[in-house]
Amino acid sequence: MTVSRRLLFSAPLLTVPLLAQPAAAATRETDVSKVFVFLDNFLRMSPAEQSRLKVDFYLTQNGNAPKGIKAWWIDRDGKRTDVPIAADGRFEKEPTLRQLTEKSKMVFEGPSSSGFSVRIGLVWGSKPAIEMDARQVANYLNDANALVKKAAGKFGMVAPRMIQVAFLTRALASLR
Repeated sequence: MTVSRRLLFSAPLLTVPLLAQPAAAATRETDVSKVFVFLDNFLRMSPAEQSRLKVDFYLTQNGNAPKGIKAWWIDRDGKRTDVPIAADGRFEKEPTLRQLTEKSKMVFEGPSSSGFSVRIGLVWGSKPAIEMDARQVANYLNDANALVKKAAGKFGMVAPRMIQVAFLTRALASLR
């Protein structure tokens, strides 16, 4: 199922600033775990829990999707893996749990004049419909909040709480 066919949670999105380097720098490097925050906790959840909520990570620069940025991670053994970035800034590939725990390096290259941030978006794992029971949506929202709190681990008490649901225009168009 593609993202366009899912329901997107609208919530206070978590933004994680990445290490900024001097403005003239064309390459930036940090730990993969600093870019994909809490993904390791999410990957440790059961497959059933993971299937209920999809986590997307978006690279931003000054609040917008950056242009002309290439990204890759380098594993401990030196293996380089390219990480495609969609036009909206979404990382099209996510690291494995092993890459997160072994502190693989994430490298960004391209024109830049300021630091990057990463936004986390949550996507409902169920297919939306033209008409949906409000109780089902409310229950799913509560379920998503419980999963987010669990994935945040010891920071669960301060994890963002989803308070509303937004339907993507593409998702509604694909249902017709």
